[in-house]
Amino acid sequence: MTREKESKASGVVAAIIAALIIVYGSYEVSNIYYFQPESEIQLKQQIKLDELKNNNNESERIKANASELEQSLAKAEQQFSSLTPLVPTEGELPEIQ
Repeated sequence: MTREKESKASGVVAAIIAALIIVYGSYEVSNIYYFQPESEIQLKQQIKLDELKNNNNESERIKANASELEQSLAKAEQQFSSLTPLVPTEGELPEIQ
């Protein structure tokens, strides 16, 4: 009977070792064929997201300056229109020279 128990015990130990090998092997295979490509895809998407964030921030800065630029343009147009009457006509130009 002891031989029978030893035989069963060694069979159980062998089954446990085989199960551990199968579990570890499937873990490694899943890392190689599934998680590694997924992490590469995630890294590429993160890089693209960072680029889009930078572009968005730049656009926001330009948008913030747009109102200031429009005010400067309006002021320059007003100055131009106020100075236009001071410019001599073409007929007066030969007399000035």
